[in-house]
Amino acid sequence: MYFLGLTFGVASGTYPFLLFLVLVLPLLAAILYALLGLWLASPLVWVFALVSFGSWIGTQTGYDSGTYFLGMNFPLRLAILGAVFTAVGLVGQSPYFGASRAGSSSLKERLFFLSPQTKVMGLLYLFISLWILSIFGNYGEMDEVDQFRSMQILPWGLLFGAAALAAIWYGLKRDDGVLRGFGLTFLLINLYTRFFEYFWAPLPKALFFAVLAISFWYLGSRAETIWQLGRRRKETKNG
Repeated sequence: MYFLGLTFGVASGTYPFLLFLVLVLPLLAAILYALLGLWLASPLVWVFALVSFGSWIGTQTGYDSGTYFLGMNFPLRLAILGAVFTAVGLVGQSPYFGASRAGSSSLKERLFFLSPQTKVMGLLYLFISLWILSIFGNYGEMDEVDQFRSMQILPWGLLFGAAALAAIWYGLKRDDGVLRGFGLTFLLINLYTRFFEYFWAPLPKALFFAVLAISFWYLGSRAETIWQLGRRRKETKNG
């Protein structure tokens, strides 16, 4: 977009054309990909639709309101979008809505068939955004970030951890390996982010890396135990 601006916008003054590319094309792409994904029952095309829609949400709200939209910065907006996608994906995979055949002519069943991809994209949006929020909080400018204290963003870290634990719990309950995997991965990311944030400066570096190595071993073994617990439940259920 920068080079398009130099070529079309700055040189000729055609800023409406550049705004069309930035604000309208992502929405048109999302609609086109969504229609093709539903028509072809294609998970890959459906993922492109969700990515394009997320890009449009970010550019549109940023253009309308700048850094903040309804008091929310970009990561918080995308976290809410990710929560919506995740909820829709989980509902679509619920046994109450069950039917999910790729070759079905029903629009409803094709939406249910694409629910796993909706869930995965929602989890990506949600957890990556929560991770960023746990580091920078609901701030929009770097000069604001430099002024806050760690305790002011602690609630975001707690929310991030609670979301990861909820994903692990629900993944174990529903025997959902995707939820368990996301929950375990981002719980570890949260713990190590907090470790670096609070102990990098005060601890001697030798002690810091020793604790880091021991924690890698211990948390890795616990994560494997939780993962195997989910597999054992599945084997018991199938047996």
